[in-house]
Amino acid sequence: MMKLQNEQGIALIYSLFIITLISIFILGLFTQITNTTRQVSTMEQQMDAQLVAEMGITYFQKKIEGHQEELQMIANDNSNNLGSLEDEIIDIINKSELKIPVDGQQRWFEIELKENPKYDEDNNEITIKFTSKSGGKAYRKSKSVDGQIVLQLQSESEE
Repeated sequence: MMKLQNEQGIALIYSLFIITLISIFILGLFTQITNTTRQVSTMEQQMDAQLVAEMGITYFQKKIEGHQEELQMIANDNSNNLGSLEDEIIDIINKSELKIPVDGQQRWFEIELKENPKYDEDNNEITIKFTSKSGGKAYRKSKSVDGQIVLQLQSESEE
């Protein structure tokens, strides 16, 4: 077996090889961490957009429920003209601000009617179907959530 006489440069080659392997490992790890951070950020933005849209559902339900007494009086006064009750609901909705800022102008939700309100004479209730859509400049993410409000009115005999 032949032995090399000059082995002075082999330590440098081993050192460079190990440094190259460690660098490749660190680069792969850095890429994985960056991708994971991006995925988490995207999920947070989507969840936030969903929550803002759901906030719109709750807001609109409370807004309409706040007019329940007024609608009850109209239903009692116009028991023969139920179209005016539906018109009054549309009027209340049209007078309301339907694009509501959540935090200044960064995020907002918007309410849209899916169809005209329906009055069910048999059950003496009004059904309002709508959509709450979130949006804004902050994340550029948008979600839509469908909602339905059923207001139970009392008949004049129940009062």
